[in-house]
Amino acid sequence: SYSCTCPTGYENDDSDPHLCFDVDECAESLDDCDPLATCTDTDGGFTCECPAGYEGDGTTCELIVCDTTGVNFAAASQGSTASAPSTFPSYSTANVIDGNTSTLQSETVSWANDWPNDAPNGLPIPFDIDFGQSRTVNRVVIYTSAGHEIRSYDLGYWDGTTWRWLVGTTGNSATISPHDFPTIRTSKIRILCRAGPTFQPTYVRLNEVEAVCN
Repeated sequence: SYSCTCPTGYENDDSDPHLCFDVDECAESLDDCDPLATCTDTDGGFTCECPAGYEGDGTTCELIVCDTTGVNFAAASQGSTASAPSTFPSYSTANVIDGNTSTLQSETVSWANDWPNDAPNGLPIPFDIDFGQSRTVNRVVIYTSAGHEIRSYDLGYWDGTTWRWLVGTTGNSATISPHDFPTIRTSKIRILCRAGPTFQPTYVRLNEVEAVCN
């Protein structure tokens, strides 16, 4: 004779003992996720993910609190560096982290991409700020050039494995745009620049970026 045993995460169907079906551990409360975490059923198992503002492996979630408050971690004076795959001559990426919050459209205070020399890739163009170490952040303020405002962009952060997106903005006309979100722990943030002003959509400009924890 013989017997059939389903692997872990599967169970026999009463109508046919030769068939194995996936167990939905989340629906049947068989998971070990933290009460705050989101349980997602997978083929033969499940995953747990902490909500925004918390950190942990999903089986345990702890609130992220500010390590330091009121400090602009994006500033070069705090050890941060800025980079972009395309820069218009004289419009340095360093202008965006120098602490100067002027919104003047100028090569001395702005960064801009070098279109059309950045073709064929073109937009969107990532603008990255590397803190050089792990920081806690819950507010990012983006300064752009008055009269040449960046119209469309996404704001994200590096979670150690991949980029996660916090904000998606379209139709922007503000020169100063603050963005608040649940506290994150990260070593890098990214502004994915998608479009410049309607009269010059292929040029995107940033004047300053601030990243703080309050």
